Amino acid sequence: MERATAIILLSFIGLFTIFSIADGCNCKINHPQERFCEASFAFVGRIKHIEVVDIDGLNFMKYTVEYSRTEVFKGKRLLSRDRFNQILLTPFYGSLCGRSNLRRGLTYLLTGTFENDSLMVSFCDWIEDWSKVTDTQKEFLRDGMYDSHCSDDCKIYGTNRFVKYNQNLYSDFVNELQMSGYWTMRDCHYNPIASVTFGSPDCETDMSYCAFDSDAGRCLWKWSSNYGTCFNERETMWQILKGARPAFTNIMQCREITNEKLKKKCRKSIIRQKKLERKERKQRKQEANGSEVQYDTMPLDLDLD
Repeated sequence: MERATAIILLSFIGLFTIFSIADGCNCKINHPQERFCEASFAFVGRIKHIEVVDIDGLNFMKYTVEYSRTEVFKGKRLLSRDRFNQILLTPFYGSLCGRSNLRRGLTYLLTGTFENDSLMVSFCDWIEDWSKVTDTQKEFLRDGMYDSHCSDDCKIYGTNRFVKYNQNLYSDFVNELQMSGYWTMRDCHYNPIASVTFGSPDCETDMSYCAFDSDAGRCLWKWSSNYGTCFNERETMWQILKGARPAFTNIMQCREITNEKLKKKCRKSIIRQKKLERKERKQRKQEANGSEVQYDTMPLDLDLD
C-alpha cells in the first residue's frame, strides 16, 4: 500500500473527526451508502477475542467475532456458518489503514472487503459502535435501502467547499433555504465538514441516501420529513451564526426550532443582539442630549457554543 501523509475523515453519527496519520492511509470523504456499496460484506458483530498474528512477516490484528445471521446486510455467503468464530483481519499499524482499536465485548457495524480468502477491515470502511448508528441508518441497512441503490448510476460528490457555485445550472437552485451554499437537496453533494463546522446535524449522513429519481431525471438525496426538517434547521443554524437571520427577532420564535442545540443558540443570539441594540440606543440618546458618549469597546461575542 502506498505510504503518504494523509488526513482520514471518519463519520460517526453525523460527527466527523479529522485524524492525521503520519506516513499512512488516505481515505476519501465517503457517505455511509458509498462505504456500504463498496464493501464485500456488512454485518453486526460483537468482538469476542483479539490477538496479534504474523502473516508473511507483517503484523495483523485478528478479531474473532460473534454475529447473528439475521443482522447480516451484505455478503452472507462469505461469512462463516459458525456464528461464534467469524475471523476479521486488519493491519496492526494505522499507517497501513489498520483498524486495531476495536474493543472486546463491544458490538459494531462491520463492513470490509474479501481479500486473499480473508475478511479484511480498515480505517476507510464503515465501522461503528452499533449503539451509535442512527435509527434511520439501521432502518436503511435492515430494509435494504442502501443495498438496493448500489446499482443506481449515481455518484455522491464528497466536498468541503461551497456547492452552489458548482451547481448553478438550475434557475431555482439557490433559494431562501439554501443561502449558505454549503448544501443542496437537488443533487448528491455531500459536505459533512461544513455541517460540523456550524455545529449542525449531518443530515445526509444521518437521515438520507442517494437514489435516482425518475420524475426529476437525476440523482437526489432521498427526501423525508425528518431530512427536510434537518436540512432547514441546518440552514437556520448557519444564518444565526453568521448574523444573517433578521427574521428571528423575538426569543419566542426560537420555540419553532425542534433541534435543542439550535434552539439554545437561537436564544443566545437574540439576547446578545438585544443587548447590543440597547447599547446603541443609549449611545444615540447621549449624543442627542450632548452628553459625553461612553462607547463600549468590547467586541460582540459571536461564539455561541
